[in-house]
Amino acid sequence: MKPLSFLIIAVFFARLAKSQTSEIDTNYATSAVAAVWMPNGKSLLIAVVKYHKRGQAPFTSKVFDYDLGSKQLTYLFDNGSNLAPSPDGKTIAFLKRDDNKRADIYFFKTTTKKETVFKTDTSRKNSLEWSPDGKNLLYNISYGGQGQQATIDICVLNIATKQVRQITQSGKDKSYD
Repeated sequence: MKPLSFLIIAVFFARLAKSQTSEIDTNYATSAVAAVWMPNGKSLLIAVVKYHKRGQAPFTSKVFDYDLGSKQLTYLFDNGSNLAPSPDGKTIAFLKRDDNKRADIYFFKTTTKKETVFKTDTSRKNSLEWSPDGKNLLYNISYGGQGQQATIDICVLNIATKQVRQITQSGKDKSYD
């Protein structure tokens, strides 16, 4: 998709999310902050964030599925970031935007519409990515310090066994994505 087309779609979602409220509050802004293809190539996952312009209230975030053919926007769940649909499209791995104490990997099952915590040792700065066969999930682990001092490495998580294999040994450096 050309960059201009993507920008138009992102603006459309931001406007749509804003128009879903009965009265527009000018203290808030709404932005589409992420768009990810679903594996079928027929729809996109879109994360939309609504935030107070002066930071005086917590933000809200919603994740939608946008069907390109029907132009149908379907609400899926709240507060998702780092969206990663599985190769079969039945599971969406994500992090919670609003949980500052934890950085867990959540799974949203598209068939049952249920969300569960799957793994609890992640870093907030990562990109979740499924293996092509859907058996593993790539993610970052954070340990040994906080903020700039934290060590961040890349890991592979086996979905069936929940076994983690650390791929990088970054030491004082950081390995992302």
